[in-house]
Amino acid sequence: MTGSFDAVRGWAGSGLTHACLDHYRGLLAAGVAPSRVLWIVRAQPKAQQMLAQIQAMYPVLVGPVRVSTFLSLVSRSLADHWLAVRQTVPELPATFAPEVLSKDLTQYLLAQSCTLCPQHALVFGSAGLKPYRVWDELSSMAYVAGANGVWKVGDRLSKAWPDPKDQNRCQLLAQTGCCLERLRTEALKLGCLDYGTQITLFQQAILPLDAFWQDFDYVIVDQVEDSPAVALDFYQQCHQRIRGLFVALTQGGGESFTGVPRQVEAWIAQKANVTILTGYHKGSAQFVQLGAQMARALNPSFRPTVPKTTLKPQVRLLQGQTYLEAADQLVQAIHDLLATGVAPGAIAVLVPRTNPALSLRLTERLGSVVYPIEQFPALVKYPLIRGLLTLIELTHPGLGTFVGVAELRLMLEIILDLDPVRAELLAMDVLDPVNGKLLGAAMVRFPERVGFAKLKRYQSVLTWIQAQSQESLPLDHFLRKAFADLLATVLMRPEDQALVQSLTAAAQQFRQAFPHLELRNFLEMIRSGQSPSPSVFEPDLSERLVLCTPIAYLNRGLSSAYQVWFDISSDRWMRPIWQTLYNHRVLTPEWNGLPFTLEEDRAQSSDRMARTLFNLSCRITQELWLVRAMFNGRGEENTGSLDRVILSS
Repeated sequence: MTGSFDAVRGWAGSGLTHACLDHYRGLLAAGVAPSRVLWIVRAQPKAQQMLAQIQAMYPVLVGPVRVSTFLSLVSRSLADHWLAVRQTVPELPATFAPEVLSKDLTQYLLAQSCTLCPQHALVFGSAGLKPYRVWDELSSMAYVAGANGVWKVGDRLSKAWPDPKDQNRCQLLAQTGCCLERLRTEALKLGCLDYGTQITLFQQAILPLDAFWQDFDYVIVDQVEDSPAVALDFYQQCHQRIRGLFVALTQGGGESFTGVPRQVEAWIAQKANVTILTGYHKGSAQFVQLGAQMARALNPSFRPTVPKTTLKPQVRLLQGQTYLEAADQLVQAIHDLLATGVAPGAIAVLVPRTNPALSLRLTERLGSVVYPIEQFPALVKYPLIRGLLTLIELTHPGLGTFVGVAELRLMLEIILDLDPVRAELLAMDVLDPVNGKLLGAAMVRFPERVGFAKLKRYQSVLTWIQAQSQESLPLDHFLRKAFADLLATVLMRPEDQALVQSLTAAAQQFRQAFPHLELRNFLEMIRSGQSPSPSVFEPDLSERLVLCTPIAYLNRGLSSAYQVWFDISSDRWMRPIWQTLYNHRVLTPEWNGLPFTLEEDRAQSSDRMARTLFNLSCRITQELWLVRAMFNGRGEENTGSLDRVILSS
């Protein structure tokens, strides 16, 4: 059916973003001001990339360039129209542009507001999860539900659970709704919003607002398939209310937990003028065709449009009796490939979950060319952050915390730029184990082994700590001062500076969101592992052999000449849709309202894996390596079905 807006459709790497850029250039050439064009991309790194590209193309462009994520649009719109939002929802706080809680602050607020709830303790105490996992899943659930305009979370999850006789599980699922209500209530009391509530307010109060629609005339959407229901509602209204809408749809896309890809595809098929793209910017025709074959084997109803080719894809199979044997074979094969002159950046190893054992084997044999990608690792995992936490505790004796030799050694190693052996010697001599304080440099028994210059530096650091103990600076101000006075000359790597900035930003957000809480509460949150590090410096991945999950690989828009799918016989590749506490498909309008049975779960898992494998295949140019093992790490026979599907294709 012919509609009134244009769309492009193609596989990953077929030129979808190029088409969006061409459309943008066409609008500017027609005299449209850049401030009247709103460009929505999936992730913030992509927004920064497109901004830089546009600014390079138009160095004298007049007017702001508006490229952002949907979430950034939501946040900015609420801030710009907060008075009007409060008229629609009068129970909201009068605070202008309220603080938006990041994921870690949302988790912390959940812990604060739900821990004392007797029902919460009774139900979740037997859930078999560590507390931080409970808060993590609840905060994710709140985001998925809010992004899709869903409020009755507990009722939905209980109704969807396939075994209504399992009263314990049904009670647990019902309780999640209570937790999310507490989260929203407590956040509003503080004048804050979690991400889910923020998006829901956008739908309720911003979309009906005429003043909002006067801010722009044209909208361009890249990766529209990852849109949640609220974003889809926004784009559907764009189709009716503004001068022009242009969207790019990835065949087989839709990996976002908040997304409603089937509804997006149906809407575009019904309303848009669609142009099919067939380029090969990231992959080769034979692998695109192979990906389509594998996808159809997993889900016969998934039939992406791909061209025919007589070229045969190069596929290599590595097998081992055990997981470790397969890993050793892979490491040797990669070593041999690199020896032929293949660049490390041409290789990507994909695993169903983060794999420390494989990462260790790769880095031991191949060195620093290997870069494991983690999805926002906790700040406390970094030695630099733990060293800074020790500095905070030493400078704030009122906390009553005890600093051990290991923590002090790490701090001295960082601040004094000492090797671990000399830092250990110094820490053992200057730590007063009774009072938990630092002693002067004169107490060091073997100063020549530590180094006189380093001891002089240590004494100045001790003087600084003693002086700061008398101050009462907010923690974020303290961290900025510590960096300027102690760390600026020793932390030269951009990634280290980014980590300090991440901790400082977390401290500032905590202070603004929870002004009534103490420093010890912030330190507890950081040490619990709740705080992620989204701004940590990342090297040029085009020069590194990356090791990551398929989702991380796709989200970053990576492509490789050689792609490795590791441990395809493991059942972890076909993980179930049900998480421990929630099912993200149930929290979207695509749920049919019926129990989410085992058969439905398998069908959804197969569809998700079909989309994943097709997208991965569209990002290979030379060779695909498949690695399988007969037995898992516990010596049990691998029962995953993915390898059979792949090998039969």
